[in-house]
Amino acid sequence: MKIFFDTNVVFSAIITSDGLCSQVLEKGLKEHTVIVSAEVLSELRSILKRKTSLTQKEIKEIVSAYSGVWILTQKQKKHAVAVRDPDDQIILERALGEGAEILITGDKDLLDIRDEIKALKIVSPKAFLHTF
Repeated sequence: MKIFFDTNVVFSAIITSDGLCSQVLEKGLKEHTVIVSAEVLSELRSILKRKTSLTQKEIKEIVSAYSGVWILTQKQKKHAVAVRDPDDQIILERALGEGAEILITGDKDLLDIRDEIKALKIVSPKAFLHTF
């Protein structure tokens, strides 16, 4: 199954190595095809820089460590359903463009529209861990 990780899930997995999101990321990488976008990686680097004491070198190493285990996409598919946050719109369109079946996110704006998107299941990390 193709799954797309939103930035908040990847960030949480990195900073809490024994937490829920870490388990979700591990399960995703072991059992599914994982997709991320350049926007997710850019936002991840920015958040790691702002919210942690990691150096630029450490951040680069962390992000690079995953580069061989997930697909980086730039494909985009416009969708009629608009998301409140324009930054989330590109996440939705990248997931749809790559043909992801599941978008895993903790973002309320994306979770709120899950019933409107038939081509993609939008789920929380907890729901993913217990359902898939």
